[in-house]
Amino acid sequence: TTPTPYFQYLLAFPSFFPQSQAVVEDNGDQYASTSDNAVYNGPFVLAGFDGPGTDTEWSYEKNDQYWDKETVKLDTINVSVVKESSTSLNLFQDGQADDVILTGELAQQMANDEAFVSEPLARTSYIELNQREEDSPFRNEDLRKAISYAIDRDALVTSILGDGSLASTGLIPKGMTFNPTDNTDFVDEEESVIEYDQEKAKEHWEKAKEALGIDSLSFEILASDTDSTKKAIEYIQSAIQDTLDGVKVSLSPVPFSVRLDRSNSGDFDVVMGGWGADYADASSFTDLFVTDNSYNRGRWTSEEYDAAVKSSATTNAGNPDARWQDLLDAEKIIMDQQGVIPVYQNVEAHLRAPKVKGVVSHGAGAQYDYKWAVIEE
Repeated sequence: TTPTPYFQYLLAFPSFFPQSQAVVEDNGDQYASTSDNAVYNGPFVLAGFDGPGTDTEWSYEKNDQYWDKETVKLDTINVSVVKESSTSLNLFQDGQADDVILTGELAQQMANDEAFVSEPLARTSYIELNQREEDSPFRNEDLRKAISYAIDRDALVTSILGDGSLASTGLIPKGMTFNPTDNTDFVDEEESVIEYDQEKAKEHWEKAKEALGIDSLSFEILASDTDSTKKAIEYIQSAIQDTLDGVKVSLSPVPFSVRLDRSNSGDFDVVMGGWGADYADASSFTDLFVTDNSYNRGRWTSEEYDAAVKSSATTNAGNPDARWQDLLDAEKIIMDQQGVIPVYQNVEAHLRAPKVKGVVSHGAGAQYDYKWAVIEE
């Protein structure tokens, strides 16, 4: 019914990958449950995969039916599921693995190693504040700004996370989407740049106290219980309490599934969550915070914001420059009000053997492409 200017990026999203109807129908509910119950059209085929949740080893083998097989230099890529970063590091250092993912302190410790690689993801970790009830203090814009200004994002990513994560300057991650006319990064064009400013934080807290008729405030931050997220919320807790006199912050780190359930049901004061782009376009983020969107878990709302997002998808969908401006306008509105508080852009920290060349990583869509990978001994 309307043009979809990011359609080409949707085709790199797994939901749009082509399937063989005959193979799907022949395998029924067992389709793709193992490597033998599917067919493949990429540079590699999946082999030795016995089922999700149980199998911990499989491989990708060169596809001799691939249209561009002459370009593919690797014959086999072996995959092992290793749940502890420390075990992954030991395997890498013993020469038993060529590419491992590190998290938390180990990523920080190995950041200067020659094999260390940071793969930026099109993902922003952000704070949502529950504004569902009319008497919610978080409906007060000054309170939201006070919390945002109190967070030193540069210190968080450098001293606490240390894995190459980037301090957010807005909702849209860097390196994901670019101006259709001159290819400027969206992040470099956004007008509302969030910052760390203790004085502004205190000023907005004083205004919030007066408007809300309070002298103090207590709230809980809900978050996933991964090592890096726990460290992030501990830092945020300290930053807010040290800057905003009278504010008491408690923490509730829980398993991801619990965090998701509580977020969806509105059972939280403040939640540290985030979003990874399904496709490489700003709308993958701006769509989230339209009024009544199920992913807008804090229920922040703005008619002006809704109008800008709607225009980008309808009136200006076929006009690249006007659509770009709509998306910039939407970003500016939500950032000016701090309807959601971006904190950092996630990266995935790897140790990758220097002999492994040509691995391509995409921030959105299917993450890794090994078509051009080679081993240079």
